Amino acid sequence: MSAPRTSSTPRTSFTSVRETAVQELTRRVCQAIDDTTAGFDNENDANAHCFLPRTELADIFDRWSLQRLIRELIVVRASSGSASADEESDGDGILLANLESTINRYVQRTIGRPPRLALLALFLYDGRPSLHALFMRWLGLPDFPSDNDLPLDDGMLEANGFPADCHRSILNSQNIFRPVLIRQDLHQEFRDWDRLPYISKPKPIKDGSSGSVYSVEIARGHWEINNLDRYIPGNPDAPLPVAIKVFKDVSWGRSREEATEDFRVERKILDQIRVSKIKHEMVMLDLGSITILDGANQPVSHSLMFKLATFSLAEFLKDERRHAKYSTRSVLFSKLVDVTEALAYLHDHLDILHLDIKPDNILVFEKGTSHQDNEDGAGDELVWKLSDFGLARKKNDDARMGLRGRDAGRHESKSSDVSAVRHAGLYQAPEVQERESSGVGGRSDVWSMGCVTLMVLAFMTRGVAEVENLWSKLPVDFQQQGGRQRLFYDRSDSYLWEEGRGFKYKYMPDFAPDIGDIPGTSGPLQAAVHPLVISWSNTLHGSYMDPVEKDLVKDILGVIFRRVLLIDRSRRIKATPLAGEMADFHERWRLFEQGMEHPGRIRNTPHPTGAGNLGVTLKADPEPPEVEKKIVVPSKQPIGPLLETPLPHSNLCRAIIGNDYSNVRNELAGDDGVELLKKECASCNVYPIHKALRNRAYKSLQALVEKSDPVVTKLACPESGGQTAVELASQDSGDSKALEIFLDYHAIFNVTKEFYDERERDLNDESRAFLKEMCQKSPIKSRKRGFLKRWI
Repeated sequence: MSAPRTSSTPRTSFTSVRETAVQELTRRVCQAIDDTTAGFDNENDANAHCFLPRTELADIFDRWSLQRLIRELIVVRASSGSASADEESDGDGILLANLESTINRYVQRTIGRPPRLALLALFLYDGRPSLHALFMRWLGLPDFPSDNDLPLDDGMLEANGFPADCHRSILNSQNIFRPVLIRQDLHQEFRDWDRLPYISKPKPIKDGSSGSVYSVEIARGHWEINNLDRYIPGNPDAPLPVAIKVFKDVSWGRSREEATEDFRVERKILDQIRVSKIKHEMVMLDLGSITILDGANQPVSHSLMFKLATFSLAEFLKDERRHAKYSTRSVLFSKLVDVTEALAYLHDHLDILHLDIKPDNILVFEKGTSHQDNEDGAGDELVWKLSDFGLARKKNDDARMGLRGRDAGRHESKSSDVSAVRHAGLYQAPEVQERESSGVGGRSDVWSMGCVTLMVLAFMTRGVAEVENLWSKLPVDFQQQGGRQRLFYDRSDSYLWEEGRGFKYKYMPDFAPDIGDIPGTSGPLQAAVHPLVISWSNTLHGSYMDPVEKDLVKDILGVIFRRVLLIDRSRRIKATPLAGEMADFHERWRLFEQGMEHPGRIRNTPHPTGAGNLGVTLKADPEPPEVEKKIVVPSKQPIGPLLETPLPHSNLCRAIIGNDYSNVRNELAGDDGVELLKKECASCNVYPIHKALRNRAYKSLQALVEKSDPVVTKLACPESGGQTAVELASQDSGDSKALEIFLDYHAIFNVTKEFYDERERDLNDESRAFLKEMCQKSPIKSRKRGFLKRWI
């Protein structure tokens, strides 16, 4: 088999300054193919995925280029004595009149119906003059192969006069020149040798409950949309960025049959939503789906295709620039209302349970499609959508088991009496965890929505720092070597249980923290809202100074803790009345921000609450006596979380935010450079390395880590939830780019096995691999950490 050609393939014996037509067109074909392989780590992967985009094929072989090429090949044939009658002269040279008409006829036969451009490109790519001669010979025949005949088989090669030494290279290369077209809202099946029109290597976004999500770009002209029952190009001018969720077998957790079933069920759920007469625009639907089949017609993988979001909400909540941009709190709260209404729509109109609501599964769309876009913009450009139905089901269907659930033996806490449906999720209700529980229902989603609301409230109040502060309160250490998990609730088998019962809601003195049994557990185990979440809510409420806004926050927290985060599922509010409460809160906040000193308690038409209504009149809660410092502010001026005039950022801090490697290195130049890394910025009170992590400034992070020592990497930043740099980079699904940088300097980081075991269940594949290698190379293999001393 001949080696694959590239745009850098050396020219043969040509020495002229100007390229011949064969050389030029071959180079352009190879370059267009090379351009589709960016990001692939090795040549084999690149060769398996490369293709020649159809639009590039048309651009390269325009009429003028074809005329030049055919003229050149005719001259070559004439000089070899193998020209056709139309190409020959009367013996003294080429008859120009016949030549021009022949060239035009040959060009038309190449670009007409059926076309032969892909075959011509294949022959040039192969590079053998014998194939050039074959193509010219075909042009003089009444009928010969066309692009519609691709892929060719051995029989066609023999029948159409292909030189024997070209057979293998043609069979191996021909699929490069027949990339498939992807059509919107269709399910399509392709063979594993077909070339999907994805430019460059797919970039991982996250590992979901049933599949892995990647971002890809569909090549220009390879995405088709239905227009009046006819498919037309949907991206004629530029590549189309999309997200794909891939379902395939995983050696450590899922068979091919299980992957196929996961895909089938999720696609069925999405189809049910799509065909519903009533729709909700904040529910994320797919753009179509693909199944790849092997030679035995068996499925190899499946994928669902979606519009590519700017962020997930999890990423949004880590972005300080978004906190600065969306400083109007009612704008962010309105997006919570949208998602809650979308959930109510699923429950009430379709009887669908989502069962995996969390910030990772709420997608954020802005006007552009990247983190760098949209530095300016209004709130109406911000859209949040509920996505990922990997664990969703109809209310009366059997529970489903996600990918992590099949690997539950690796992750499950030893304190559990039965194997869990999947590992305990941070945002999941207590009853979701246990396989034997029959209590999972719509109100399980409501619990998750309450947890998400608290995270968004933290972001609205004080940005990323407060999100990290709340996140740092959530670990639960279980007795009898039960391990550690992050949860919004505590359990009676944890070390904190007895002491945690002393925590109270200071702003709701008439309401005792809820305690209840977890169904399906032996004993049974009891659960209650995490005591440090209660403590955090007291601090959050106390941070609001304006009495109107303070009262509003108190009411929001009242609904969350009195009616949502209740252990007994049957006592929780349903999604529809919760959406009504949230809409009312948004209206009150909007009116407050418009400058109304006393907006009152705006109430819309009451929403029925059904079994979830506890009969509690939240608006009549007495305000506990508090002693506060009086702060004089201008009338009708909304108060932000920071009342003092901020100090300017340090030079190093500004260089970090600018993500300029050279500027950061210059700031750290000199003997005192490492000492600067141990000092917080006077304005934001954040250590330099944490500042780079929070801003995803990886060039700056590289410069900082190069200058760091073990003292720097052990610094726990109070404004980042009291976490070290490696802890911050390993939270949630992880920051793989940061961990990759840390791995190169593993000697200054200590990653214990206990820490890796705690974090690895939530990390994406790349982050997990980097953290595991850091753990293996760490000089300290084990360290016991006292939970109470650290967090209280």
